[in-house]
Amino acid sequence: MLMAVSAPNSAARTVSASEITSIGGTKKLSIHHVGEGIITRGALLDIAALYGVPWLEPGSAIMPNELVAAEERQNVTVRAGDALIVHAGNVAHALQDQDRKQGSPQAGLHAAYLPNLPYLCERDIATLGSDSIQDVRPSGFDTLDLIRPIHVVSLVALGLWLIDNMQLTELAEVCADEQRWEFLFTMLLWHFVGVTSSATNPVAVRWTDSRAAGTEAEGPGRGSVRPGRSAACQRVTMSLRTP
Repeated sequence: MLMAVSAPNSAARTVSASEITSIGGTKKLSIHHVGEGIITRGALLDIAALYGVPWLEPGSAIMPNELVAAEERQNVTVRAGDALIVHAGNVAHALQDQDRKQGSPQAGLHAAYLPNLPYLCERDIATLGSDSIQDVRPSGFDTLDLIRPIHVVSLVALGLWLIDNMQLTELAEVCADEQRWEFLFTMLLWHFVGVTSSATNPVAVRWTDSRAAGTEAEGPGRGSVRPGRSAACQRVTMSLRTP
C-alpha cells in the first residue's frame, strides 16, 4: 500500500489529502503506479531469532536499536533501495493460538522518536514488509490520526511502500539454515486504478549450492526448486503471502 492513510490536510509528501479521498477513488498515488512490480534486493531482519524465540510476545515493541542489533548478529546491512522485511513470528504464533481474536495485541515496530523514524529514513529503503501490520498493537498512541504511527509517518512523510501480514516463517528458517539473510525480492500487484492497496504475492528467490544444502529444499514447505545453470546450483523460490 502507498496511500491507505493520510494526515490532516496532507497525504504522501506534497499531495493534498483531498486528492486521495474522493468518492471516485484516489486521484493521486494509486496502486497502479507500481503495476510493473517491485524487483530489488531483500533483507530479512529476524527479531524473534535475536531473542532465540519462535515469536515475540504479543504487544512487544520493536525498537530501532533492535533492528541494528539484528543487522550485527546476522552480519547483514540494510541498504538504500532494499525491501526491508522484519520477522517477529506473528504468523507462527497466530497459527498456534486458535483462540486469538482479531485486533488482539501483536508484536510490531514502535514509532520511536516521532516524527523522524530515523532508522527507516536513514536506510532509505524502497519498501517495508513484516508479518504484522507494521505497528505494534496497541501502538501507545490514542489519537485517531496516530493510532498506527508507522503507517502515518512512513506513508505520508516518507512515501514508503508497506506490505502487511507476510508469511515469513519459511523464509526465516531457510535464512537461518544458510546463514544468509539477503535474497532477490519480487512482487506484483493487481492493476487497480484509484485504490490505495492491493492483494499481492511477494516472493523471495535464493540461489543455493546443493552440494552444501543436500536435500533440504526437497518436498512441500521448502519452496519451489528448479535446476540452475549447473547440477550443483538450485533456485529456491518462497512465497511470502499469508495463507
